[in-house]
Amino acid sequence: MTMKTLRVSAAVIGLVGLAGIVLARSAAAETINPVVRFTVFGNYSFDVELFADETPATVANFLGYMNAGSYTNSIIHRSTTSNPADSQVLQGGSFYLGTNGLSVIETGSPIALEAGLPNLRGTLAMARTNDPDSATSGWFINVEDNPGLDPSLDPFNPNPGYTVFGRVIPDVLPPLNPLSGMALIDALATLEIYPQNLNVWTGTGFESVGFPQLPLLIEEGEGYLVLVNSIAPVPEPSTWALASIGLVAAAWATRRCRRCRG
Repeated sequence: MTMKTLRVSAAVIGLVGLAGIVLARSAAAETINPVVRFTVFGNYSFDVELFADETPATVANFLGYMNAGSYTNSIIHRSTTSNPADSQVLQGGSFYLGTNGLSVIETGSPIALEAGLPNLRGTLAMARTNDPDSATSGWFINVEDNPGLDPSLDPFNPNPGYTVFGRVIPDVLPPLNPLSGMALIDALATLEIYPQNLNVWTGTGFESVGFPQLPLLIEEGEGYLVLVNSIAPVPEPSTWALASIGLVAAAWATRRCRRCRG
């Protein structure tokens, strides 16, 4: 086999590999779970994989609020971690800081319960009322394993459970701050709670709302709400990026063959 044939073969192998990557990615695109990034306090973040394959309606509901900007400048308004006897969660997705101050997130129709996955440490679940099918925009993160939030068929203590639809994962993109992922969740869980009655804008007027488990960051005597600046999709590698990788691989293989000729 001549050097020219080797170079052509190497280039073809690289392009075939590229085609395989692109086709495989295209075939799997419908089953890839989306990943979103929660940005907190403007300089901290954690990434969450959403279980679109197992809880499709719940994920679609969450993404609907996210895409509408409902979670922009929202707050974590409840932390139960100061009470060891309680389920250990951080809860948000119901209030945001807007032009009228602290405001209620406008919600759409509630969604049907899709409970089934366990409420393990680091999972993301939907908040709801006592009605199993009442979840709207509210969510919570399980700081520890919370089996008491799982579905139960115990006739003496039936529990429809809470829908787990995601989990905190290692950062997909470089984090905004070294304190990220579950380490950031754990740090937020250590914040002290300060029971408050706050005036909240409901859309038509102000209403006094009690926050008995409100976490606050205290710095130099000032208390700051735990602000979730944004929840946004983490972009996947584009087809062009994959193409570039394939072409670079082909060029590298061709260069190697040229060296062999020398």
